[in-house]
Amino acid sequence: SQSQRTNETKIPVIKWAKNDYELTWALLTQLELPANHTLFFGKANKSDNTTGDTKLKVTKCIAEVLFPAECKISATAMGHRVRQKVEQLFTTYKLHVKCLRCTGEGVGDKDNVPSEPTHDFYVTAQGPDENTPQEAVNIWEEIIAEFPFFPQLH
Repeated sequence: SQSQRTNETKIPVIKWAKNDYELTWALLTQLELPANHTLFFGKANKSDNTTGDTKLKVTKCIAEVLFPAECKISATAMGHRVRQKVEQLFTTYKLHVKCLRCTGEGVGDKDNVPSEPTHDFYVTAQGPDENTPQEAVNIWEEIIAEFPFFPQLH
């Protein structure tokens, strides 16, 4: 509707990178809450129940936590903005995780990933340990330098 579009133009741009990515980290914290985790990260066990909520409904609720003033203008618009950020984070994560699977490509060559992995390193969310091959450690460090949210999404 026209009033919906008018409200969206009144909402300021979200500065996700401000204050060392403070809002992005807050968003990730919200995504990891037990009530939201399954919807965004999948079920830990097949027997876990899902809530039945849509991502848009949940991102609107997250928006209301992170942006209460803006949600008074338009909670729906803010929910859409939060969902866009969530999708961007997961898309970027998926590009980076391919680097751990297709070594020799390096972080900078995400578009030229072979269909079959040349190596398939598994590094836990805690990061490399003493048993992690140096090649995987190097790739992990490159990824973190470029995308600091990687461990939290991994």
